[in-house]
Amino acid sequence: MAIEAEPRAEPRKDALVAAAYTVLATRGFEGLRTREVAAMVGVNIATLHYYFPHKEDLIRGVVGYAMGRFRGTLGGAGSAEDQLRTHFVGLRRLARHEPGLLAVMAELATPHCGGSSAEPTTRGARCSERCCVERRTRAHYERIWTRREWRR
Repeated sequence: MAIEAEPRAEPRKDALVAAAYTVLATRGFEGLRTREVAAMVGVNIATLHYYFPHKEDLIRGVVGYAMGRFRGTLGGAGSAEDQLRTHFVGLRRLARHEPGLLAVMAELATPHCGGSSAEPTTRGARCSERCCVERRTRAHYERIWTRREWRR
């Protein structure tokens, strides 16, 4: 009987994702610099590119981490009502204990100048009217979040 080896953990890769997550939560896409992420983990840029050849790959890693946190709020047992209640309780717990998660998800969901959220922002690109409205709306929600007005 052959014993399969467990998948090897990749602590550097996980650390790079965690560092990028932190930067996205605090400074958004505009503040995400791969050299800084590598330095936060104590590796050089070549090591970061070994695990994440493109910046988009690093962002996908952050999305995977964030989605995993949300999947953890899903309850698999009980009635549909119980499962939904468990999910909402889990989401509320995440909002209280991991506010950076909501900031990252808001950043990922917000389209940026230059087109859709899938397109990278080009330097010097003019902001469309829709993008400006979305930025002001996001800033409004961030002010509400930091003042904890959502708890009322």
